[in-house]
Amino acid sequence: MLRRVMIRSLGCVAFVFLQMLPIGVMGQEVAAPAPTAGAAPTPEVPPDDLTARSQQSRVELDAISVVLEGLGDVADARENIEQLQVRVDELLASDIDFDEPDNELLAGDIQKQAKNLREELSATGEALSAQAENLEALFARIKRLIDGWQPGALDDRDLPPALTERISGIVNQANAHSEETNRKLNGVVELQNIGLEMTDRLNSAIRKLETYDRSRQMQMLVAGSQPLWALTWEDIRSSWTRSQQNLTVTVGRDFGVLLSEHAVRVVAHVLLLPLVVFTMLTLRRRTDAQPAPTSRPVAMSLLVWLLLGTFLYLEAPMAVRAIVGILLAVSAASVLLASLPGNLKPGLLGVVLLFIIDRLTFSVPFGEALPRLMYLMLGLSMATISALGLRAATLGQLSSLGLLKSLLRLITLLALFFSLAGCVMNVLGYAQLGRLFVSGVVRSMAILLVLFSSLTTLADLVATVFDLKSLDRIRSLARNRDQLQRFIRQTLAVVAIFVWIWGTLALFGVDNQVFGAVAGVLRAKLEIGGIGLSLTGVLAFVIAVWLAMWASRIVRTVLNDDVLPRMALPRGVPHTISVTANYVIMVFGVMIGIGFLGIDLSSLALVVGALGVGIGFGLQNLVNNFVSGLILIFERPIQVGDVVEVGNLLGRVTHIGIRTSRVRTFSGSEVIVPNGDLASNQVTNWTMSDSRRRLELEVGVAYGTNTDQVTQVLYDVVNGDAEVLDDPAPMVVFEEFGDNSLNFRIYAWIGDFDVGFSTRHRLTTNINRAFAASGIQIPFPQRDLHFKTPPPGLTTG
Repeated sequence: MLRRVMIRSLGCVAFVFLQMLPIGVMGQEVAAPAPTAGAAPTPEVPPDDLTARSQQSRVELDAISVVLEGLGDVADARENIEQLQVRVDELLASDIDFDEPDNELLAGDIQKQAKNLREELSATGEALSAQAENLEALFARIKRLIDGWQPGALDDRDLPPALTERISGIVNQANAHSEETNRKLNGVVELQNIGLEMTDRLNSAIRKLETYDRSRQMQMLVAGSQPLWALTWEDIRSSWTRSQQNLTVTVGRDFGVLLSEHAVRVVAHVLLLPLVVFTMLTLRRRTDAQPAPTSRPVAMSLLVWLLLGTFLYLEAPMAVRAIVGILLAVSAASVLLASLPGNLKPGLLGVVLLFIIDRLTFSVPFGEALPRLMYLMLGLSMATISALGLRAATLGQLSSLGLLKSLLRLITLLALFFSLAGCVMNVLGYAQLGRLFVSGVVRSMAILLVLFSSLTTLADLVATVFDLKSLDRIRSLARNRDQLQRFIRQTLAVVAIFVWIWGTLALFGVDNQVFGAVAGVLRAKLEIGGIGLSLTGVLAFVIAVWLAMWASRIVRTVLNDDVLPRMALPRGVPHTISVTANYVIMVFGVMIGIGFLGIDLSSLALVVGALGVGIGFGLQNLVNNFVSGLILIFERPIQVGDVVEVGNLLGRVTHIGIRTSRVRTFSGSEVIVPNGDLASNQVTNWTMSDSRRRLELEVGVAYGTNTDQVTQVLYDVVNGDAEVLDDPAPMVVFEEFGDNSLNFRIYAWIGDFDVGFSTRHRLTTNINRAFAASGIQIPFPQRDLHFKTPPPGLTTG
C-alpha cells in the first residue's frame, strides 16, 4: 500500500513539473530511456482514470442505445416481403404449357411481371443489406466496449466497490445491447434469406421463359400449322366460341388485377381527366388565334390524358394495355379527322379499325382457324391501304402535312411488302411468322398515327401557351417566340421518329439484336497512343458541346432581356456578365465533353506545352487579340453602344467579341476591328462616361452690326432649343474680326450624342431665321479690285 502511495505521489510531482515547463520544451520529442534489467514495472493506471473512462463508456452506451433504436426496424420490410411472396406465388402458379406455341403473349406478360418483381425484391434487398451492415458495425462496436472492461483488461486491480459496481453495470448494459443487436440482425438476415429464395425462383422462371421465347422464335421458321385451305367450317365455329370465352375471361382477370394492385394509379389517372379538360378549355378561351389551336378540346384532352396514362400502365396486365392502346388510336384519329383532307380520312379510319381488330385478338390462340382468317383479312386490307397510299396524289397530300415524301414512300412500300408476305406465310401454314408480319405492320402504322397526332397536339398546345398575353411580360419569350416553337417542334419530331423506330423493331422482335449491334459499334474503341476514342465518346462530346451552346444562348437571352435590364447596374456591366456567362457555360460544356471522350487532361500537358510554344512564335497576333478582348470585356474602356473614333474610323460599337469587335459607321457599313487595336492604340470614346456632347457653331455678321444685339439673338435661339442643356449653360463668344465679318462662336451642350446632327441643323436654321427677322446681315466674302491706267506710250505686245 505504501508503495502505491509513493508511486502516485511521484506521478503527481512529475505532472506538476511538466506543466511548469515552457511550451517549446514540452513540444519537443524526448527519446524514451532504454529499459534496464532492474527497472521498475510500469505503474498502474490510477482509479481516477478508470472513473473517467467508465463515464465515457456510459456516454457511448447512451449513443449506442439511440443508434440501436433506429436500426433493425424490419416491420415494413417484412410486410413488403410477405406481399411480394404472395405475388410471386400467384405469378409462378400460372400454368403455361410451353409445348403450346400460342402462349407467347401470356408468357411474355408473365416474364415482364417476373422481372418487375425481381427489381422490387432487389430494392428491398438493398435496404436490408444496409440495415445488416449497420447492425454488424454496431455489434463490433459493442464488443470492443465489452472487451475493454473484461477482468483480464483490468489486470486484477484492487478497485473501490463503487467503481466495481459501475463497471458491472456498464458490462451488463452492453451485453443487453449486444443481445438486442444480435436479435435484430437475425431478423434482417432471415428476411434476406426469404428474398434471396424468391429471387432464385424468379430467376429460374425468367430463364425458362427466355428459353421458351428463343425456341418460339426458331419455330416461326417451321410450318407448324396446316395450310389455310385445309380448315373446315367446324374448326371456324369452335374457334369462335373459344375466342369469345377467352376474351371475356382475360379482360375480367386483367382488370381485376389492375384494380387490386394499381388502384392508386387508376384513381389518380381518372381524377386527372377533369383537370386536363379544364386546362384545355381555359387555353381555348384565352387564346386570340383564329382558328384556335385547341379547337378540338375534348378530343385533344382525351389524347393527352391517355398519353399520360401510358406511363402509369406500363406494368399493367396485357388486356389493360390493349384497351389503352385502342383508346389512344381512336382519340388520335378523332384529333386528325378535323384537319386531314377528305380523301385521306378513309385510310385513317381503316388503319384504326385494323388496329382494333388486331388488339382484340391478344387472348386468342393463333393456331386456331378464326384468328388465322382474321389476320388474312387484316393483311389484305393493310396491303390495299398501302397500295392506295403509294399514289402520287396521296403522297403529295401527306407531304403537305410536314412529312417527308421519300420517307413516306419507303414506309408505305415496306408496309405493302410485309403485309403481303404475312398473308402468304399464313396461307402456307407459317402461322406465327405470318402473324408477326401482319401484326407488326398494323401496330407500326397505329404507332405512327398516334405519334403524329400527339406531335400535332403538343405543337398546338405550345403555340396556344405562347400566344397568351400574360407571357408578353417575359421579353426573352416574346422576342423569340417563333424560334422556340420551331425548336420544340423539331425536338418533338426527332423524339417521335426515334420512338416509332424503336417500337417497330420491338414489334418485329429484332430490337435487342439491332440495339445490341448499335451498342457494339458505339462501344468500339480506337487506340491512339495512350488515348482510347470510341464513337460513344465522340457523340457524347458533340452532344455536350451542342447542349452547352444552346444553354449559353438561352442564358444570355434571359439575362439580356429579362434579368439584367431590371437591375440597377452600371452601363456596360450587363454585357460583361452576359459574355462571361456565355464563356463559362461553353468552357464547362467542352470540359464535360472532353471527359466523355475519356481523355486524361493531365496527359495533355506536353501537348499544351508544345502548343504554347507554337502560340508564342506563330500566333502572337491571335493571342494578342484574344487577351485584348478579355481586357475590353472586363475593364470596359469601350462598351457596346459607344461611339468611338479609331484613326479615320468613326462609328458605334455593336459587338465586342473574344477576338474582334464590330463598329458600325454612320454611313451604314460594318467594320471589323481587331481587339488589339482597340486595347493598345489611342481611341476616342465619345460616349464612355455619358452621351452628352458639346456643339460648336461659327457664324459671322457684317461689319457695323451691333455685337450686343447679335449676342442676344444667338442666346435667345440657343436657349429656346429643347435639346440644349441648361447645365453647362450655353455660351456665345465674339471670337475675332474676320476678313469680311465679325465672327461669333456658340458653345452648347446636348444630352444625347445621337441627336447632334439634327440639333446642329435646327440651330443654324433658327439663327438664319432670327438674323433675317432682326435685320442682321450675314456677309459673303468680298474682294476689292483696283485697276491702274498704264502710262502713255506703253503698249502691250
